[in-house]
Amino acid sequence: NLYAMGSGLLVLGVAVAMGYLSVSPGGLAMLVLALLVSSIQGSMVGLLMAARIRNWRLLQQVSQIAGFGFSFFAPVYFPLSVVPRYLLPLAMLEPTTYAAQAIRLSLLGDPASFVWDLGTVVYGAVMAALASKWGLKA
Repeated sequence: NLYAMGSGLLVLGVAVAMGYLSVSPGGLAMLVLALLVSSIQGSMVGLLMAARIRNWRLLQQVSQIAGFGFSFFAPVYFPLSVVPRYLLPLAMLEPTTYAAQAIRLSLLGDPASFVWDLGTVVYGAVMAALASKWGLKA
């Protein structure tokens, strides 16, 4: 996950250096926080899947399908404001919604990014608690 964060920050740096994007220092700090928090959240979702699915082949298939679903239904490629009202509850159940909103708002320099970061932390904590409850046995 650190490699992905580093490559994302590198691409952002190139975009800023070429003048395609303008990010304030505060926005950059919020972005790093959002990336760290969403990385931990993604690890907790993966831990929950691994806690429930013991067959590694099935786990690989389920994680691929879940990854597609997490990017398909959540507002990753568009803002949350354009999600139809009837799909909003479904979008709010997906972990990628919180991470995408935190990252998008941090790039805009909006302090509301911290609220979405908090949502991301809560979501990851719930996933960790469920994984702990269902037990990770060797």
